[in-house]
Amino acid sequence: MAPMDTDMHRIDESEYGTVKIFLAQYLPYSAAILTWLTRVHAGNLPGLGSFDIYSSQPDLSTAPTKEPVVIICKEIDRLRPFVSTEAYLNQENPVWNGEDEIGLEKGDFQFASESARSIYETSQTLLGRAVQTLGYGTDGRFLHGISLLWCPVLYKLFNLGYNGPCVRYVCPIENYLETEALQTLTVNGEELRVDDATEHDAELIRTSNKVPFDPAYVIECCKLSSVLRKKDGEMVAWACTHADGCIAALHVRPEWRRLGLAQVVVNSLCQKQAQRFKDLQANYQLYNQAVIENFNSASESMFKKLGWTKTDVGVTWIRCVPEQS
Repeated sequence: MAPMDTDMHRIDESEYGTVKIFLAQYLPYSAAILTWLTRVHAGNLPGLGSFDIYSSQPDLSTAPTKEPVVIICKEIDRLRPFVSTEAYLNQENPVWNGEDEIGLEKGDFQFASESARSIYETSQTLLGRAVQTLGYGTDGRFLHGISLLWCPVLYKLFNLGYNGPCVRYVCPIENYLETEALQTLTVNGEELRVDDATEHDAELIRTSNKVPFDPAYVIECCKLSSVLRKKDGEMVAWACTHADGCIAALHVRPEWRRLGLAQVVVNSLCQKQAQRFKDLQANYQLYNQAVIENFNSASESMFKKLGWTKTDVGVTWIRCVPEQS
């Protein structure tokens, strides 16, 4: 293996097309960061704000395919990291060996292949140095949607204030392009209509969610959404879309649960996402995506029933600060 380049090189905006081509080689593992970049590059997320992209390789068009390359999209309040070896390592069937739940502090991933173990160790070192190189905000650095593969090295290098492991499911958008959109349905004798969420719905969606997202961000998420409304306009179920294309804030009001409405909302939203993402005219596969908390077996069962595929060991959202000297 060649000597490791630990510098992070800022990618010029004129080269973002090359970044997308590079990331597309590693689908579906790169689906979230690639969908985010595709939407940003197309002007699909006007409220996002400024960001920069960094790479451990200065020229991605000639980057080695069998060695780790770190891509990090740096926003004002977060890093979106991807390591090219995630595809290979997930295919090598990593096994979690630890005292804690997968991806938490006391544990590590084990590989049957010595080659995979070597690549894993090299990748961990490269990612750790990359995160250190890009610095910290006033309250630490928030790592967005990072693979659980990298939790062990992050626990060694940083104090972690938050860690929320999830499983990830994907479905090619083509699966939803040919399905007929539902307009209304009758449940328990009451007619419900399929609609979009509006800015006026955003506060209820935000306060019903476990994660207290910024109100302005929730309004952005509502721009690609699906809700079920009663005749008087009251919402009974809804789902929106995160900036990276993942389903956001899926919720069914308690009195309307166990009636199959979550599946109805997901199908409706994914039809809208599929058409919107198709309109981006990307020359690579795009996916409908969902991330599910590890303990939420009911949601996981629903996505399996819908024919979605579990992609990898999982992802998480982590806030980290340097270890105190």
